[in-house]
Amino acid sequence: MYNHTDLFGYHAAWSAGGPTATPAQIDSMKSVAGGIMIGTGLHDRLGNIAENSQRNAAALRAAGVELDEYNVPGVHTWHVWRPLLDHYLRTLTFRATTTGLDVATSPAGGSHHTKVTATATVGAVSTSTSAPAGRVDFYAGDTRLGSAPVHHGVARLRRTVHGELNAPVVARYQGDTLFNDSQSDPVDAR
Repeated sequence: MYNHTDLFGYHAAWSAGGPTATPAQIDSMKSVAGGIMIGTGLHDRLGNIAENSQRNAAALRAAGVELDEYNVPGVHTWHVWRPLLDHYLRTLTFRATTTGLDVATSPAGGSHHTKVTATATVGAVSTSTSAPAGRVDFYAGDTRLGSAPVHHGVARLRRTVHGELNAPVVARYQGDTLFNDSQSDPVDAR
């Protein structure tokens, strides 16, 4: 789970207590593009797996690793692993997206307004026959600039704002029935 994280887009560890991760392993886990899931049977006492699994998940979250923890009643059997697999396939695998953002600004004539063109690109982390659909919301700080639909992986917002942008712009893809939400890095177009 901790090593060779660059080989896979998604990681899952079920009923795996194991040792705690080193700082180098934690850093590599932060770059897993698709997602990480940790789960166990809550009554799995084989080598203290339930306790150690929950401890390791908490330590990874505290270190800044984004993960999905899903635990179910049960011990070290298929009656535990089947619902973990079901959760993993329905909520995490092949659903992750990335959102990129480009922002261009220009003065709106002789006024104190600014023309903003924000273009978000939304893509699936894994190869898929489907493409992300839905909407992207655009924000300058806490101020909502508007939203635009995703067409062929692109959402474009053209808007004139009063004054200048007061904060970096962020694009937030809302997700759809097949793909999870994602957010771009802030773009400072001031």
